Amino acid sequence: MKKIIVSAFALLISLSGFAQANTWLLMGNAGYSNNSSNNNLPSTATSNSITWSVSPGIGYQFTDNLAVGIQGMYSATTNNNTSSYLFYYPTNYVGNMYYSSMPKSLYNWGLGAFARYNHQFNATFFFYGQLNMTYVAGEQTYGNAVYNPTTLAYSDAKTTSNGIQIGLIPGFGAHIYKGIALTFDMGGVNYNTLSQVLNGQHYNESHVNVTFAQQFTLGITDNFKIKHRTHSHIEPGADLRRHSKEADDDDDDAPPAKKK
Repeated sequence: MKKIIVSAFALLISLSGFAQANTWLLMGNAGYSNNSSNNNLPSTATSNSITWSVSPGIGYQFTDNLAVGIQGMYSATTNNNTSSYLFYYPTNYVGNMYYSSMPKSLYNWGLGAFARYNHQFNATFFFYGQLNMTYVAGEQTYGNAVYNPTTLAYSDAKTTSNGIQIGLIPGFGAHIYKGIALTFDMGGVNYNTLSQVLNGQHYNESHVNVTFAQQFTLGITDNFKIKHRTHSHIEPGADLRRHSKEADDDDDDAPPAKKK
């Protein structure tokens, strides 16, 4: 068994390859996050959120270490709230009370730029740090968010939001075959500034999320070159002259004719 493991590791190293300069970087990530927080709510109000995300991207490898490109993102989040709190929503009718909580579902999508720096440990393993700047937009559903004083009942409220997200994510990777690598990270640091519309009213919020050991992302990258076919200019009659020359060459190479 030990010989098999050593042989497999040696094969992995022999098939590995570095990210080379002047190549294109194609990548895709799939992530999972499990996060608990009070999100600046009263201490009795906590939330546990589970998020799934995918983020494909393409960039250009300017040097062996630095790549810059664009990246898309889609994520879906569900929240399980342990409690919530009441607040007064500003309306023309004084006394309307609304029941608020963390959103029970969020769907976000985005598009932005990224810069990735790689540092090779050896022929197979490397460390990377990726800086993302993304425009995000989404829809949220707040459970039991609106209180109706007439019916004495609560109802859900849907909102929309948009803003900017800046994130720094460290991770590790392993080259497995000719520029193809597997990557792994366990979260990072994100700064979000969002504008949200709820029942016709605008709210702005900014916060920093630290997701180390709470978010797990697996990815795959591929560095490749685009080969261009070259076409040489051929003047009229060039083919005929070439064939004529080749014919002469054949005559020169032929053995001399025997004298009678």
